[in-house]
Amino acid sequence: MPRRFPIESTTLGNCGCSNPVGVREVAMARFGAHLLSATILLVVLWVAACGTGTRQLQSITISSGGNINMQYTATGNFNKDPRTVSPLPVSWYVVSSNVSPSVVEPIYNYVLTTEPYSLNPCSLTDTVIALAPTDPNAPSSGAIPGNVYQDLVVTQSVSKEGGFVAAASPANCSM
Repeated sequence: MPRRFPIESTTLGNCGCSNPVGVREVAMARFGAHLLSATILLVVLWVAACGTGTRQLQSITISSGGNINMQYTATGNFNKDPRTVSPLPVSWYVVSSNVSPSVVEPIYNYVLTTEPYSLNPCSLTDTVIALAPTDPNAPSSGAIPGNVYQDLVVTQSVSKEGGFVAAASPANCSM
């Protein structure tokens, strides 16, 4: 059986009121616990609202220039500063509308470069694709799952999938 201690009474100030010793301390302890809980809740809500997530690539813009030898460069748009990066390190691909897509392999590779991509010879049936990982700290080369490559490069059905972002630009062949 727990041991019980008698509660002593003290007189508070000049009012003649009595207060059992310890009640004030218990009330302060409970107030402190509630204050701590409220502070933690506010911090959690702030983090959820403002986010402490990492910087991620959101989209890619491709620009082109040149005469016979078309050159393409990529600019990246991020969710946090610096929001724009040009030239963006990307992996370049060319897809021709004259060629039907082959069987999708389970894995494809990417190699990032900041160098402009040169399309020579230029064909009006070509589409230039720039692809990059959403994580700006990703390795400069690596693997892309086959289904992600299919959607981003071959069919261009989405612009962001599986940790990668891509942009497509029809060949702009001017003579």
